[in-house]
Amino acid sequence: MIKRAGYGVSLGAGLVVLAILASCGSAEEAQRRPDEPLSAAQHLANPADFGYGQPPQNYGHVGVVVRERRVVVPAPFDARLLERFVQPGDEVREGQPLARFDSESVGRALDIALAAVTEAEASLKVARVEAQQADERYERRRGRQELFSEEQLAEVEAEVEVSGAHLESAQAQLAAIQTAAEQARVEAAKAILRAPMGGVVDEVYGSPGTYNPRGTPVAAIEAGEWHVRFAAPPQALVGLSAGSAITVTFEDHEPVRGFVIYASPELDPRTLLHTFEALLCSDDLPAGTPVRVVSVPQLADGEPEHECPEIPRS
Repeated sequence: MIKRAGYGVSLGAGLVVLAILASCGSAEEAQRRPDEPLSAAQHLANPADFGYGQPPQNYGHVGVVVRERRVVVPAPFDARLLERFVQPGDEVREGQPLARFDSESVGRALDIALAAVTEAEASLKVARVEAQQADERYERRRGRQELFSEEQLAEVEAEVEVSGAHLESAQAQLAAIQTAAEQARVEAAKAILRAPMGGVVDEVYGSPGTYNPRGTPVAAIEAGEWHVRFAAPPQALVGLSAGSAITVTFEDHEPVRGFVIYASPELDPRTLLHTFEALLCSDDLPAGTPVRVVSVPQLADGEPEHECPEIPRS
């Protein structure tokens, strides 16, 4: 009986303590929580607030902001970069000069090719004259066959055939050399590196004075709509199918709404995650910025489904 009474006293005391702790926790929770629900940005700003370093279930998936199209413009040939005309953030149009390279080597190649064209043109003129003279001799002898032997007639006929072959050969050589010269001219023109499309310069590589082998990146240009690419586990497919609404949160930018435009049906074998891409409803975002992507289970009243409202394009 004494043990049972003691047990009852201990249990009662424990319940009182739990009740006090629960009331304190409720009071703290009431003080901490505002009357309105937290926004996605507030909800994700301080993951440590969730206790024990564990984020909530909808803490978000890590992603990166990109443009719809991105082109890295390479060095056109092995040469030294002499001058750069653009910097990151500059808007460029298609064909606008980006940089200038040392064209000494390709310039020499063009000079040699043009000299070869001149020589081939002269050879063609000689071949034409020879063919014309052979034709005239042949016609004269055919008109006065009684004055020439069969051997002399056959000789001039052979000269016509040989001169005709020389003429065809000279024409073919000139065409080939002209093609090579045109290629050399195009190569020399590449000394001024031009933008392959309009957009915004995202990044530049190297600096004037450095030697760039052919294919070395010189500048990156981005254009088109803003997207976010991210990865998520298989269970995320339920709320992140094509057309699903998302919210993207930044460290130094207001949250942005978006809509999923692609969801990979298969897992990446290396990460065991699905990859996603979503269109962002904004025309001015920091490219390359790491962000967190959160699914939006329900849109606000009047918000369009599966698409962004009209966005002014830059």
